[in-house]
Amino acid sequence: MEIPSGIFGLLRVLFKPIADFVSKVFFYRAYEISTLYRNHRELFRIPPNNLTNDIEFRVYWKEYHLRRKLITPMIWVRAKGDEVFSKLVLSVTASNNKIKYQDYVTILNVNNTPTQTSLPSIPFRKLKIRDGTAFTPYDDIRTHLLEAYDQAGDTINLFGGNETRLTPIDKLEVELGLEKGDVEKWGEIFNLEFIELEIKEQRIRLIGRRIMRRDVFSRIVVRLFELNWLVKIIFWSRNIFTAKQLTKEFDRCLKDHEEFKQRNEKQDDNQPSLKTG
Repeated sequence: MEIPSGIFGLLRVLFKPIADFVSKVFFYRAYEISTLYRNHRELFRIPPNNLTNDIEFRVYWKEYHLRRKLITPMIWVRAKGDEVFSKLVLSVTASNNKIKYQDYVTILNVNNTPTQTSLPSIPFRKLKIRDGTAFTPYDDIRTHLLEAYDQAGDTINLFGGNETRLTPIDKLEVELGLEKGDVEKWGEIFNLEFIELEIKEQRIRLIGRRIMRRDVFSRIVVRLFELNWLVKIIFWSRNIFTAKQLTKEFDRCLKDHEEFKQRNEKQDDNQPSLKTG
């Protein structure tokens, strides 16, 4: 064990467990609710991509997913409804105008339970900022269905193009360190994007209609609540320990999602079915 240099280093070593325990008591519930919001959004509010009318998939190009730290990017594939395929062969290509990264994937016994596999040849998409310019290892991801076999093992005619192009979207505020996204804390993984979103909403609620007023008091209030640290103090005063306000907003989001599902029946995609052409 390295001996800390100086009294301040020693104090950090001695009091770090206490500081970690106190911060966990204060903030764990809020971190948990924020992560639940992200997971719900990922699983239920963001629809999978359609490869054909019978097959859907997701590609995970970020390092963290559902409170896990991935080793490589991943893809999962599943059949819709009662469809079953004995084998699917896909290529996944991540590229820009300078380079292509490609994986060739074979998946067996595909039904409506997602089958997940790694994409070891494709790097995680991480932004690098140099001189105010963002650089990425690739700009889009193309998933191409090369071969398909039905439940009996017979070849299915693909009729040409069964390719889907994805354009990854990065949250620049997180990449630049201005906001927090996925973090490792207390031996766990959390996503704090919902907390960051609600801090912004807190500022909007505090300023309210005052931003349109011209009186001196309203201008002072607006100036005060433009201070991030002040808005964060007010936010955490309402969410420390129990995350009361955050939980209320999360419950509202769940309710809105359920109402949306009831109003909108699921419609079939315009893409061709492998079985009907």
